[in-house]
Amino acid sequence: MKTTYATLTAGLLARKGQAAAATPSLAPATFPEAGPVEVTWRDTTLVPRGLTKRQAAAYVGVSPTTFKKLVAAGVFGPPMVLASRRRWDRLVLDQSFDRMSGLKG
Repeated sequence: MKTTYATLTAGLLARKGQAAAATPSLAPATFPEAGPVEVTWRDTTLVPRGLTKRQAAAYVGVSPTTFKKLVAAGVFGPPMVLASRRRWDRLVLDQSFDRMSGLKG
């Protein structure tokens, strides 16, 4: 069962002996018994810009072997070296796709 705001709210109110509202509020759920919640940078989802060969291949929808062949053929540019590691720029991959699809010249 997928937990939603409505099911969480209904569960909290049921424990307190109150009836759940017909339409849940769009306000974020608060859980006073849990205390304050600290959110750090580790809790966010970051989309990397520098991609490994495997990540770049998955990003463009091909296998790593096919991606390597496409790079050798010049379809996608070579990787840049970042901290002694080869990384493909996600935005450059997007530009390559734009050129192939005719969105940009």
